[in-house]
Amino acid sequence: KKDKKKDKKKDKDGEKEKEAKADGERELKECCAEKKDCAETKDCAEKECAEKKDCCKQEFTAPATRDINADSSNDGDAAVAAAEKAAAEKAAADKAAADKAAADKAAADKAAADKAAADKAAAEKAAADKAAADKAAADKAAAEKKAAEKRATEKAAAEKKAAADKAAAAKKEAPKAAPAAAAAKPKPKFRFGGGGDKCPACGKTVYATEKLMALKKVWHRGCFRCSKCNTTLSPSSQYQHEGKPLCKAHYVEQTGGKL
Repeated sequence: KKDKKKDKKKDKDGEKEKEAKADGERELKECCAEKKDCAETKDCAEKECAEKKDCCKQEFTAPATRDINADSSNDGDAAVAAAEKAAAEKAAADKAAADKAAADKAAADKAAADKAAADKAAAEKAAADKAAADKAAADKAAAEKKAAEKRATEKAAAEKKAAADKAAAAKKEAPKAAPAAAAAKPKPKFRFGGGGDKCPACGKTVYATEKLMALKKVWHRGCFRCSKCNTTLSPSSQYQHEGKPLCKAHYVEQTGGKL
């Protein structure tokens, strides 16, 4: 490619040299044509002719011609140098762009890695906080349950002791109170409704359709309830303490947790 460029430049420079020579001859002919006695001279472009015919008194000097080959060589070298410089600048620009793209990618990768690490740390912290909160709640619930059981045990023990004390006092006073009680005992009243089994809760007759056997007694189904919370009981879900029907919760409370 460089050789072709040089050949093209040589051709152009040759054409320029021919044009410069023709311009010089034209100027000399025009100058000679102004003189009367050598207007028909054909070769007045030559210095010798001009001196012989005396058509030009001034000494003509042919136009200075450039060293076409030297200029062409210099132009080619300059073009090559400019091309090499442009290529070097383009390579440097490409390298700078590639370096910048690599740096941007590295920065983006680092930012993504930092974000992922921060998200992971936040998730681990949230999980640890939740585990700690769950443990604290479980510990609190266990402590409250233990305290409630302790209170129930203490209450049952106190009630049991009070009942025992009351029974002992009653037993002690029984011989004294028996005559008075016998004297003050009212006569039984006549009740309507037949002579069937009486419900120990309401005292009314229990008929077959509403009959329920529990605690060795006959109850109305609706009257068989917990003596503490009044919850309706069934034969399969009833407990008794000191002859009174109780639900499971109050039975545990009364007996100190023993089933």
